[in-house]
Order: sequence, then structure tokens, then C-alpha cells
Amino acid sequence: MYLSELTIVGFKSFAKKTNLLFHDGITGIVGPNGCGKSNIVDSIRWVMGEQRSGALRSDRMENVIFNGSATAKPVGMAEVSLKIENTKNILPIDYSEVVITRRLFRSGESQYLINGNTCRLKDILDLFLDTGAGPHTYSVIELAQVERILNGKEDERRKIFEEAAGITKYKLRRKATFRKLESTEKDLIRIEDIMSEVEKNVRTLKRQVTKAQRYQELAEELKALEIALADHEYNRLTLELEPLEAHLDSARGERETSSSTLATRDADYEAARAKLLDLERALSEKQRVLNEHLRESQKFEERILVNQERVRSLEESNLRYIQERESLQLKLQALQEQQQVISERSSVSERILNDHLSEQVQVNQDYETIRREYEEKRVRFREIESQVLIITEELSRKQNEGERLKATEENLSRRIAQITEEEKATNERLQEVTALLQSTRTREVGLTQSLDEKKKKTAELMRSEDEMKRSFEQMQKQEGQDRNRVEVLTHQAELIKRLIDTYEDYPSGVRFLATNKEIGFSSYGPLANIIQVQPNYRSAISASLGEAATYLVVEDTSAAFNGIGLLKEERRGVVTFAPRNEIKWRVNHRPAVSDLGVIGYADELVSHDEPFQDLISAVLGHYLVVQDLQTANRIYNQVKPEQINVVTLAGEVLGHTGFIRGGTNHRNQSDFVGRQEQLQALVTEIDKLKQGIDLRHTQMAQKELDIQRTKIDIEAQSAEIKKMEEELANLKVELGKMTFEEASLQESHHKQLTERQYLLGEVSQLGLNLELQAMGADDLTSRRQQLGQTANQLSEEIKNQEENVAGVSARLQEINVQVAKWQSDHESLRREMDSIAGQIRETTDLIRMRTEETDRARKEILELHKVNEEYHQRIEELKEKRETLQAELTALEEQQYHTNTQVAEQEKAIRSERSKLDELAESVHKIELRVSELKLRLENLKSRMRDEFEYTLQRGPLDETFDAEETGKRIEEMREKIKEVGPVNLLSLKEYEQEKERMEFLQVQRDDLIKARKNLTETIDIINATARQKFMETFEKVQENFSQVFGKFFEGGRASLALQETADPLEAEIEIFATPGGKKMSAITLLSGGEKSLTAISLLFAIYLYKPSPFCIFDEVDAPLDDRNVHRFTNALKEFSQNTQFLVVTHNKMTMRAADQLYGITMEEKGVSKVVSVKFDSNQNGNAAD
Repeated sequence: MYLSELTIVGFKSFAKKTNLLFHDGITGIVGPNGCGKSNIVDSIRWVMGEQRSGALRSDRMENVIFNGSATAKPVGMAEVSLKIENTKNILPIDYSEVVITRRLFRSGESQYLINGNTCRLKDILDLFLDTGAGPHTYSVIELAQVERILNGKEDERRKIFEEAAGITKYKLRRKATFRKLESTEKDLIRIEDIMSEVEKNVRTLKRQVTKAQRYQELAEELKALEIALADHEYNRLTLELEPLEAHLDSARGERETSSSTLATRDADYEAARAKLLDLERALSEKQRVLNEHLRESQKFEERILVNQERVRSLEESNLRYIQERESLQLKLQALQEQQQVISERSSVSERILNDHLSEQVQVNQDYETIRREYEEKRVRFREIESQVLIITEELSRKQNEGERLKATEENLSRRIAQITEEEKATNERLQEVTALLQSTRTREVGLTQSLDEKKKKTAELMRSEDEMKRSFEQMQKQEGQDRNRVEVLTHQAELIKRLIDTYEDYPSGVRFLATNKEIGFSSYGPLANIIQVQPNYRSAISASLGEAATYLVVEDTSAAFNGIGLLKEERRGVVTFAPRNEIKWRVNHRPAVSDLGVIGYADELVSHDEPFQDLISAVLGHYLVVQDLQTANRIYNQVKPEQINVVTLAGEVLGHTGFIRGGTNHRNQSDFVGRQEQLQALVTEIDKLKQGIDLRHTQMAQKELDIQRTKIDIEAQSAEIKKMEEELANLKVELGKMTFEEASLQESHHKQLTERQYLLGEVSQLGLNLELQAMGADDLTSRRQQLGQTANQLSEEIKNQEENVAGVSARLQEINVQVAKWQSDHESLRREMDSIAGQIRETTDLIRMRTEETDRARKEILELHKVNEEYHQRIEELKEKRETLQAELTALEEQQYHTNTQVAEQEKAIRSERSKLDELAESVHKIELRVSELKLRLENLKSRMRDEFEYTLQRGPLDETFDAEETGKRIEEMREKIKEVGPVNLLSLKEYEQEKERMEFLQVQRDDLIKARKNLTETIDIINATARQKFMETFEKVQENFSQVFGKFFEGGRASLALQETADPLEAEIEIFATPGGKKMSAITLLSGGEKSLTAISLLFAIYLYKPSPFCIFDEVDAPLDDRNVHRFTNALKEFSQNTQFLVVTHNKMTMRAADQLYGITMEEKGVSKVVSVKFDSNQNGNAAD
């Protein structure tokens, strides 16, 4: 893969269409400064998707469009096309030749194309992803990037390794997954908050029903009162309206008479005006049609482009819809299968429930039948016993009354004792059941309270988790700000340190003598470096020093003469020397100035070593530092005779000779003074910020741990809540059973008590009846025995019947429990069936929608092709019509001028007649206003009654006895009562059901979100593991290659790479260690500019050995290199050109000589770049052919 052609139109200085053909090997781009060489590099960056205007050396992206020159006009569009030969299929596209095009219009609109087809910026960026080529990769290297690779942010250095390892796509996927995970977490928190709120709403709605009923009663009474008052008001307003309408009709007649007079004159005016309007309309219409034809032509051309883009978009959408429809059909099939399974389960459940219901009915009927038989036998038993008692009484008259009475009493006593025992057993069981029921209810209340407390605690934990997350995000934001601040301060510190070490901004002579120690010249450095000054005095001291800040301090005059000789020999400019031993400060009288604004003399405000005292005093001793210009003006005349200069803290100087200096300087005048203090202050602040970052890291780690613990607590609380809800449901089932048993025992106890009281009454009655028995002893005895046998038999039957009643009652209780259980199961299955049915309907609708959208897209594609053909035909027709319309437009403009003159004369005659009509109209208007007001009030009254109470007001007699004021008071009283009721929700019952269904839906949604969160976490772990493996493999290989390549560039040199020890190698800083042969460097920042450039190139070539870039662009990276290193650089280019195509922007002749092809950039026309190409023969490197 290599670049084969670059086409530039309207980009920066390339106003005209420019083609550059590239071949394998090395292509050089040369030319004078400012001719546009780097614009070629910028155009390649731009067409590959560069979006940072700063990377294109511009403050706005619109500035890349050619903005005109002295002889050339600006253009409206910049376009760059880059042809790439994809012979090795490195680009993930099925074309051997790929043309990428980018356009930018002055309106801000952009277009991106791949092989002539419109695409997105993302498509172009994805095309170059992990190929080693792209706007942000190591395929385009500028001289400034060399410095950033070695001394810049670790992120820029790490991005190069990530591109070589091919893990950029993994990091992008991980970032997208993190965003999804964060969104899922927020959704989960939000849905749990909603669930908590819905639970509160359900409880609140229960209390609103009673309130709503009270409100409706009051509202009905208020309605009746307001309707009565409205009827009275309606009749009163109608009586006032009727005479006003009659008066209005007569006033309107007078106005119409006056209006007819005006209409006659208006007719003539309107005729002339109509003619003028016709001309104006015709003129406007012709102009409009002409403009419309022009706009339509442009619109058709734009629509053709839009339709072409729409066709491409529709084809992509069509493919996506088909894929979605297939996915939805699979989902529909799964839902239908699930619906079938649940339907079968529901049928089984319904059948079992019906069986239990049938059995319940049958057992209930049996229970009633047995109980009825039991009662009948008990009645029969009591009747027989009554007969026995009667016979016994009769026998008592014939036999011994005491024996008969004893026998009867024993029989009745045994039965009473039996009933008493049964009653006792029933009471004991009833007490047990009552106590157990009370205990269970107490457990239910306690469990309900505990459940509410758990839910409140869970809500508090969730709120606490939200607060901790917000705090954590704030700490992250603060950390980012601190890191940015550290980067800015580090850059400032490095800049100041470089200025101190290199004397970069000092005069060339000072820089030469101060930095070249090997020439045998010794000095103390510039005068500005010898003094130390507080920051608030820096501007004043700098202004006092002036050019003296750059004076080079030496020991004596011989050193100064030596320096002058070296400067002349090397032609390095002029330097002012300050011999320390030769300059003596002669103490003159310095007046003491008593003014609050005076700070002191300049030499007293600086600190320095003792040997330099005379020198500093000689330079600064005649400068008096004051607060501001007002103070300086006050004391100037006082100190001027003593030859004292006055300088303010802002750097303004009032000289004793009369010169005054002040104003604003764009350059910081205090740059030379106090640099060491600035550097130390920056280092201190950087250390403080880094300590703060480390402390915040610890706090963030603790905060993350707290958040994790809170999540664990929330999950534990949720599990406990679920367990307690299940326990509460079981308790309610037990309560149902025990309540039923308690009712049965109470009923049995009541029957036993009734029977015992009855028997006691019978015993008492027996004693009275025995006294009356006298006759028929034998017959009565026989009858008594028969009745006794019958009674005993009935007693046994009653006892058996009681056992049957108890058995049937227990069976009935079991069946009731089973019926309740199966009813609950059946209802649950029904709700699940409804949910699945809803999903099936939604899925079916989506399939239908996707099918319809697919059909619509196909139809629209055909229509768009047809429309584009019609647009082309229409453009040609409009061009012919515009020429005809232009001729007609000129003729209509002449007619319009003559008609305008006639209309102006007729307007003047009409104005006087119109004022008379206005007076009549004003009178009519006043009457109409009152009529309209009354009608409006009547209509509003009718509308309010109709809207509020659905009542229609009708005209009727006015009731003089109606008390409107009293009715109004009663209405206000009713409204106050309604206000006291407070806000009422009349739809509370319906809302209660809706909120309950919503609660169930939210529960399902929460479960789905928890499952999605788990899947996203697993995906992130897989991406991290794969990316780390690829990154470490690449790093180890590049590290080995870097050591070898560096050794070739620097004989005897050593170099290595190292990763900082962190938990995640993907975020670790990559450190570079490089030591050229024969040197011992403590830091890479101490390397010279050429050494830094060659070190960065070594690192790039080490990456090329592992993963060659298809092409590489160097923009003047050989500028800092000397001839020997340029020779090494060009040899490396030739070696690597076997696998990589090189484009080199250079001024170096040795680099030009190594090129296989040269493009010269010139500016024959000022401001417009032009290209001249030269290709060298392989045998003769010096001879060129066009």
C-alpha cells in the first residue's frame, strides 16, 4: 500500500488545481520558506480526517480555504483527494485503488467521499484505524512532534505504541462499553428510585378515595347554586342588550349612506390603482419567476446531490432493516414458544383449580347435609329424652319416686358431664388457637415494620451511594484540573529552565560566550542571573536594569578583552561586559524621601553575593522604587537634582535627565530578572499539586471502596427484603387457616353451651314432672326401656355424626387452602401470558414496520433515480425561460412609472371625503363596543355553564325576588369548604391499578438492567485482557528494536524503554532512556536538538521494524541535524524505503540528494503556490528529468 496521487484545489495557498504523483521510495518536497511546502503535509492530514485546526496551523477550520491574494480572488471551497494503492489489502476495503476526498465550503458544510461515494468522517477514521496510517499516528511526523515524543505528555507517546500494537479499536470499544455501563448504572439507580416512589403512591392512593367522595358531594351543591345565579345574570344582561341593538341598526344606516359617496370616488381610484397593482404584480411576478427559476436551478442541482446521498443512506438502512427483521422474527418465534408453554401450564392450572372448586362445592354440600342430619338427630334425641322423662314421671307416681328420679338424674348427669368435658376441650383448643393467632398477627405486624425499615434503610443506602458517586465524580474532575495545571506549569518550568540553560532569548554574543565553555572564556553569566528579587519588585528592577540585564559579568578587563576577541573571530555580534573588579560604587548623597508611596532604592531591594555589591550598586543605586506613577510624580522634582531616577512597581521610569518611559509592552520586560525564583516557585507548586493528586488518589480509592461496600450492603438488604416478603406471604396463609379454625371452634363451643343449658333445664323440669306420674307403671316401664334403647342408639349415632362433621369440616378447610393456592398460581400465569402477548404484539408490529420501511426504501430509491433524471431536464428548460423573462421585465418597468403619476393625484382627492366617514364610523363603533361587550359576557356565561356544568342557559322572565348577593355568598362558602377538603384525586381508583401494574413492570426492568450490567462488566474484562497482551508484545519487540536502531545512529550509544510500575500497563507512562556514545546523561531533556531529533527518529524506525507504516511523512525533522547525522538519517530512509514510502519536506541538500523524486514548491504569483516535479535516474543521482 502506498500513496499514488494527491489532488489539491483551493486548500490554503494552492488556489488552482494541483496534482502530485508519488512513487515507491523517497519523495522530497523542497522550496523556500513560506512557499507552501508544509501545506502539502497539512492537506494529507486534513483529507485523512484531521479535525483539530491547531494541528493544521490555523485557529479556525474555515481558514484552510484559499482566501485570495493580490491577484487572485478567494474561492468558496477547499477540496483534497488522496489516491492510495491498496495492493496489499491493508485498508479494510475491497478495492485495490482507494480515493479519499474531503470538501469544505465557506458555509461550514463538509463532505467526505470514498471512491466517489459520500460517507461519514467516522468511515474515513475507521478505514485507517490500526493500520499505522492516519492523521494522529506515527505516519506523519513534524519537528514539533519530535519534542513532544521525548518531552511531551505520556499520552502522546503511548498513543504511538497503541497504534503499533493495533489496540486503538479495543480502547475505543472499551470506552464505549464504559459509557454503556455508566448509563446502565444510572438507569438502575433511576428505576429503583422510581420503584420507591411508586410504592409510596400506591399507599397514598388508598387514602384518597374517601376524600374524593366528600369533594363530589360539595361540588354537586355548588353546581346547583352557580346555575341559579347564572340564569338570573343571563336574563338581566339580555334586557339591556335588546334596545342597544335597535339603536345600532339606525346608526349603521347613516354610516352606509356616507360610505356610498366615498365608494364612488374610490372606484375611480381603485381602477387606476388596480392597473398599477397589475403592473407591479406583473413586474414582481416576472422578477419572482426569474429568481425562482434561478433558485430552482440551484435547488435541482443540490437535490441531485442530496438524492444521491439519500439513495446511499436508504440502501444502508434497507440492509439494516432486513437484519433487524430477521432478528425480530427469531425473537417472535421464541416468544410464541414461551407463550405455548405458559398456555399449557395455565390450562393445567385452570383444570386443577376447577377440580378443587367442584370438590369445594361438593364437600360444602356434604357438610351442610351431615350437619343438618346431626341437628335433626339431636332434636330427635331430645324428644325421646323428653318422652322418657314423661314416662319416668308417670312411673314415679306408681313406683318409688326416688329410684326413678335417681336413674333419670344419673342419665342426664352423665350427658351433662360429657358435654362439660367436650366444652372444656373445645375451650382449651380455642384458647390455644386464639393465642397462636394473636402471636402470628404480632409476628405479621413486626415483620411488616421490619420490612418497611429495611426498605427505608435500602433507600438511604442508595441515596448515600448517589452522594458518594457525585463526590467521586467531583474528585475526578478536580484531579483532571490539577493534572492540566501540572502540565501547564511543567511546560512553563521546562521553558524557563531551557531559557536559563541555553540563553535562547539573550543577544547572540551573550549566548555564544555563556554556553560554549570549550572556547576558554570564563564569566559569571548575565547580570540578570546574579541578582535575586521578590516577584512584586521584578518589573521595577527589570525596568531599572534595562539593557544592563544582558551585560555579561566578568572578573576583570582582560577577560572582557578576551571575550571581544572571540566575538570578532566568530562574528557573533556585540556584548557589553561588566568587569567586577574594575567597577567601584562611589557613594553619592542619596536623599531620604519621606513619602508613604516610597519603597526604597533598587540596590537595596535585591539580594546577591557580596563580591558583586559595587557592581549592583553602580547599576541600580541611582534608581528609587515607588508604589505608582502618582507617587513618582509627587517626589520627582525633589530627587531630580540629585540625579536620582524614579521607577514604579509597574516598570514606569522618570529619568533625572527628563526622559519618561511607560505604557504597555507586549513582551514581558521582567523575563530576564528572577528566572531562578520563578523556576523554584513553579517546581514548588508542581510538587504541591502532585502531592494533592496523590492524596486525592488515596481518597478516590477509599471512596470507590465505600461505594463498593454500599453496593454490597444494598444487595444484601434487597435479598433480606425479598426473604421477608416471602415470609410475610406464608404468615398470611397461616393466618387464614387459623382464622377459619377459630370460627369453627367458636361455633362448636356455642352449640355445646346451648345444649348444656338445655339439659340443665330439662333436669329441673324432670323433678316437677315426676310428682305427677302415677298410673301405668309396667306399660310405662316397657315404653321407657324401648325409648331408652332408642335414645342410646341415637346417642351413638350423634357421636358418630359429630366425628363425621369434624372430618368433613377439616376436609373443607384443606380444600379452601388448595383453592386459594391454585387461584394465586393461575392469576400469576395469566399475568405472564398477558405480558408475553404484549411482547408478541410489539415484536409483530416491529416486523411489520421494518417490512414496510424496507418496501418504502426500495420504492423511494427508484423514485429518486427517476427524479434526478427529471431534475436534469428541468435545469435546461429553466435556463431558456430566464432569458425570455429578462426581456419582458424591462418593458413592464417603463409602464409602471407612468401609472404611478396618475395614482398620486387621485389619492389626494379621496383623503378629505374619508375623514367625514371616520366620524360616523366612530359613533357606530362606540355602540358596537357596548353591544359586543354584552354579547361577550352573555356568550362567556353560556360557555362557562356549558363547559363546567353541561347546562344550556335560555331566555326567561327576570325573577325580581332572586337574591343574587346571598347566592354569591353561599357559593363562596361552598368553595371555601371545597378548599378545606384540599386537593382531590377523582381518578384515584384507576390510578391505583395503573400504579400497581407499573410496579410489576418496573421489577422486570430492574432485573433486565442487573443482567445487562453483568454482561458489560464481563465484556470490559475481555477487552482489557486482549489489549494488555497485544500492548506488552509490541512494547517488548519495539524496546529491542529501539536499542539496535539507536546504536546504529549513535556509535557506542545505549537506549532503552521502560514502563512505570502500575496496575494497568495500558495506562502506564513510557519512559525513554538514551545516552549517546561517550556521554553520560542524567535526563533525556539534556540532549541537544539534533540528538533529540535522531532519538525520536530511532524510536519511529524501531516501530517500523515491528509494524511498518505503509507511508511516512517527515516535515523538516532533519533541520537540527548536522551533515554526519543527516547522512545516517538518509541511509536509514533508504533502508526502510523497501517497505515504507517516504515523503520528506526538507531544506537539506543531502536529504534532497537521497530522494528518488523531488517536488519543488514556488510562488511565482504572490500568495499562490505552484509545483515543479523532478525525478532522478537510478544510475545518475545528480541528473534530473521532468
